[in-house]
Amino acid sequence: MKKFLKENLHMVGKIWCNHFGMMVFGLMVSIAISMLSVQINNNVIKIIAGVFMILMYMFLLYTVMWEKGASDKVKIDGGRLKKNKLYGLYVSLYANSLFILLALLIIIFYHCGLTDASSFLSVVSSFINGMYIIFTGMCPTWFVYIYLIIQLPSLIVCTVSYILGVNGVKYIFPESKKQREQNLR
Repeated sequence: MKKFLKENLHMVGKIWCNHFGMMVFGLMVSIAISMLSVQINNNVIKIIAGVFMILMYMFLLYTVMWEKGASDKVKIDGGRLKKNKLYGLYVSLYANSLFILLALLIIIFYHCGLTDASSFLSVVSSFINGMYIIFTGMCPTWFVYIYLIIQLPSLIVCTVSYILGVNGVKYIFPESKKQREQNLR
């Protein structure tokens, strides 16, 4: 485990940089949306903004892990690297381990009756996961599992995008035959 982390610290760092960049972006958008919704009082705008932030974050993760998979494909095809389809999952688990641990602490504290500690950690988690803050803010306080659920999309996207990169699939939706012919010209 230590060896894997040491060898892939660069990828974990890339995921962290994307996470914290989107955290700042998410906090700025949520502040702007909350100021706007005071005047309009409409949750639809909040939901659209929340989905937009999450999709942007998933796109960043997809790009980072797809590029890593594509570069590993060359090494795998040359016999210099063994194919590991779960590489994206492992890197994402390392990168999100702090957030997953925080979510587990929130859940444990809530069920042990330590609601003050759970509430404090919920605020910290909402801040750190700023791209999800609109949805964590809309959930009732008793639904503490949301802090664990919001970690799943990044795990799934990193896993799938690395597999697509290793297999040489350019996009989630493959190009049509007409588009491939145009790209070859």
